[in-house]
Amino acid sequence: MKINPISILLALILGIMVGFLLPDTTGASVAYIDVYHHPAPSTFPPGLNCGWHVACVSPWYSGPALDWQNNGGNAVLWRDYGFRSDVPSGSIGTASIVSANGTCKAMAVNVTDSFGFYHGQIRYEHSDPLGNPPPYSSFGLNAGWGGAWQEVSVALTASSEYQSCASPPPPNPPLWTGPHIHQQADGYWSNTGPYPSASSCHSNYPCAYYSVTYPGYQQSEQHWCWFC
Repeated sequence: MKINPISILLALILGIMVGFLLPDTTGASVAYIDVYHHPAPSTFPPGLNCGWHVACVSPWYSGPALDWQNNGGNAVLWRDYGFRSDVPSGSIGTASIVSANGTCKAMAVNVTDSFGFYHGQIRYEHSDPLGNPPPYSSFGLNAGWGGAWQEVSVALTASSEYQSCASPPPPNPPLWTGPHIHQQADGYWSNTGPYPSASSCHSNYPCAYYSVTYPGYQQSEQHWCWFC
């Protein structure tokens, strides 16, 4: 078979072009990312009104949310410890604050990593925006070898609620009887922490107080890696 030298030359040129266009990840270090998201109340001391639940109404079905005491108008705080294995400290992504109103008022935070991959949502029901317009709509997420602690105001606890939430038509029970935070992570996160079930903790006042800023008192967590 006769080899065409022009074809060989074109193949070499194409290979060189592809090499320049594609990112070089051969020298990239594997990075393991751990994000531990903590409860949001700013009212002190942080009191738990209802353990793991869907809605804090009888028969107390277990679910992904916790209800935290927080006075109306008080800040709802994004709190997390971020860890990464590859550098002493650095950015791991962006948190975007969005409205999530439905049956009840709600604000939420969507997490996207530094490469643009979506990593789920934390939802804070019975919350109002920080302002109209709010002072900011996103913030950076940081992490490091020893853990980077962040605490950012993302909403205000609502002092009133929609009628559909506070006084729905019978036989539906009210989902709101006073200011508090119904904090819930979506399926990207694992629910963790030393918190009880709704069947053993359900009231309009705290049944227990927790040191929510301490390591080990996260409400949800997520882990991923880059170049792995």
